[in-house]
Parts: sequence; structure tokens; C-alpha cells
Amino acid sequence: MQIAASQHPAAHGSGGRTVGAGGGGGMLHSTSLESLIVLLTTARTQAHARYLSAHFSGPEEEARLTQRLVLYCSDQCQPLLRKAARCIGIQHIRVLQTVYSPHVHNYPMQLEMLKASLAEDVAHGLYPLLVCGVFGALTTAAVDPLEELAELCRRVKVWFHIDASHSGLALAAAAPVAKEESAQRMGPTLVEEMDTVAEQMWEQRTLAFHKAALLADSIHVGISTSFLPTLSANSSAALLYVAETAKVAVTMRRMHAEDEAGGNMWCTPGVVDSFPLRLDCPEMRSSEIIRLALMLMPCNPASMGRLVRGHQAALRYFEQRVRADGRFDCSVHASCFGMVLFRWLTLADEETTALMKRWSDVLASSDTMGGIEGGGFPHRVSLGLTRIQRRVHVCVSLAAGGDDGEACMRRCDVDALVDSLKKVADAWSNDSASLTAATTSKLVT
Repeated sequence: MQIAASQHPAAHGSGGRTVGAGGGGGMLHSTSLESLIVLLTTARTQAHARYLSAHFSGPEEEARLTQRLVLYCSDQCQPLLRKAARCIGIQHIRVLQTVYSPHVHNYPMQLEMLKASLAEDVAHGLYPLLVCGVFGALTTAAVDPLEELAELCRRVKVWFHIDASHSGLALAAAAPVAKEESAQRMGPTLVEEMDTVAEQMWEQRTLAFHKAALLADSIHVGISTSFLPTLSANSSAALLYVAETAKVAVTMRRMHAEDEAGGNMWCTPGVVDSFPLRLDCPEMRSSEIIRLALMLMPCNPASMGRLVRGHQAALRYFEQRVRADGRFDCSVHASCFGMVLFRWLTLADEETTALMKRWSDVLASSDTMGGIEGGGFPHRVSLGLTRIQRRVHVCVSLAAGGDDGEACMRRCDVDALVDSLKKVADAWSNDSASLTAATTSKLVT
């Protein structure tokens, strides 16, 4: 799979580069781990080059520099990035603690904390390697202040990477969709129900992403996700966009130099792997390309955008219904990225876990949605538990039940799902009240 040089690369223009100069492009990797190892190895090579250009030093100093490189990310960043850093020998990983921000209703990275960490590490003789900003975290759908992070990294000349591995495909909904066309295509969807505040917040996030992408050195996007109705979630492939593909080529050429100098390698003319910008073998590459092509052929960008926007609106409505109940803490806004997070407002984590298990059993029963007019609930409800700042939350996501994934999400569908949750919560509250009354009666006696 050769790098597809893009006329409008997603990441372009860091430092002194000219935006749109044509040096950027994307690489398809078989796994996210392979993509991140290529990314971090390239960033490490560039850090060495940046350091040697400003300091007169020998090979010993360059070897010591490797032991002083620091990776910066928030606790919302995907853990695979930290694992990949350890795999290539990055010893210093700064995981910045996030706190809840009522302004964005989530857990973004704090810019001042990053600045303080950079200054502290440089004062102690360490050398910044890479700063990672998140666009739609896996557990909370958090979005970091990408524009500010990109500008800071540009000023201090540090590699800036955007982690959109989980929710980057939500950008498929960024294109405006006419309400008349949407109503004709999707029927009674919830697109119209997406309130103005949520719409403005989503537009601000997508605009910030695109502005930051113009300054970013790299962007990592997962091919498929189980939270958004875009592509099938059976592919582990990942896309890595870089501002300058030449930097990746130089790094990978060094990695393959030893193999090329060896006496044992495939050397048939025209068959040799002459474009070594990846780590896996050509056979794995070809199979992944075929699988991806089969996934992309039935996709239409316009219908995909409408589908994702309708999915976002349905989950936004579900989020509002859960928040209006009053018994749940649903303060983390994640519906734009395909999930809703909530927990008991006044009860412990054990009760939240038990609620999820009981609700899951109810949804799994055969007659759960049998009373809805027009048939059963047409969507698969995925429930899970996620830990956010040491508190357990229920994570709810929806997936269309049909093979084409285009069954419309009606208001009555979401209402039925909320009603099932309320019934489980009412039964749980009644059981708790009965237990409390019995305990109090025994104490009085």
C-alpha cells in the first residue's frame, strides 16, 4: 500500500512549512499498534535531528538523548500510545491528569498544566518528544483544546499529534445536511431534535479540529468503530496522516537498512518490497486493502453524513431524557461521538454496576420491546462499564439492527429504551427502600 499523497492533506503546515505544499499524505496500517510504532519512531528520529541541529555533540550524546525523551498526553489518551512508546524504549511518559470542565462538560487537557510540565522537564535536562491531543477519547469522548495545543507545539518546535483513533469518523457528520433531504431519505429521524446548543458545540469542535489539523504533524484515525454507524467494526486497520511523508520515509529507511544489507532476503525483480514505509509483510498489506475496499464500496459520503448526524441526534435525545430523570449523573457529554455515559447520582459504584447488569438482562429478554407499536426495537443496544476518574459509569451505544445499518432511529425507539431503564431503576429503588425499611424496623425493635 503506497502512501497516497493528498492534494489537501489532513495534517499540514507545522513550523515553517507552507500549508498545502503537497508533502503530506496518509498511510494505511494493518493495526493501530503498527501505526503508532511508525509514528513514534519517526517523531524520535526528528527529535534527534532537531537536537543535533542546535547542539554540537557526538554519538555518545545522541545515545543519551534517547534516555531523556518525554511523551506528553492526558489520561484520556488511548492506552495503546503509551504501550507503543514503551515498546520502542521511551522511558519518560507524562500522563497529565484531567479534571471535569463545566464549560465543555467533559475532561479536556489543561493547557497550563502542559506548559508547566514542559518547563519543568526541560529544566531537569529532559527533551520533549511529542505532545498528543485527543479528539473524542475512547472512554469519555473528551476533546482537548487542539488549536491551543497545536500553536504551543509550533512555537516550541515539538511534534504535535492528534489522536482521533476512536471518534475521528464522527467527522463524517460535519457536512451540512438539508432537513428536507434528510426527512425524505431517513423518514422520522431525530435530526431535527438536535438542539441549537449541541449543534453549535459540535460545529465548534469540528472547526477546531480542522484548524488544528493544519498545524499538526500527524493524525491517527481508526478505520472502524463500534460506536458510530459508519463502517463495519471488523477491521483493525488504522490511517496515519502525516504532514511530511519524507520524514517517515527517512525513518523507515534506517529501520530497513540492516535487512537490506543482510544476505537473506527476497530479491526477485519486480516482487521485492520497494516501498518500505510499513512494518508488516506485503501479503498482510494486500489482504487488508481488499478487506477495506469491500467495506468502502457500498459507502456513500452524503448518506453516511446523514446517518451519523441522525445517530448523534438520537443519542443526544437519549442523553437529555436520562439527565431529566434526576436520579442519574449524566454530566459527561459524549453523544456526538456515539455514546451516553451516566451513573447513579447518590449511590455507590457497586449499585451502578448492578443497575447495568439488571438492565442488560431486561434488554436481552425476548419480549422487552414487544409492546412498541410497529414492531420490536430495531437497534442493538450495547451496554458496558467505563471508569472515569475512579467512578464507574454505564456506557450506552446504539447500532442499527439491519445489515445495511440504515434503519431510522425514531423518537419512540429512544423513548422505549429510556422507559426500560426507568423501570429497572424504579424496581431497584423499591427494593432498596424495602431493605432500608426492614433494617430500620429491626433496629427499632
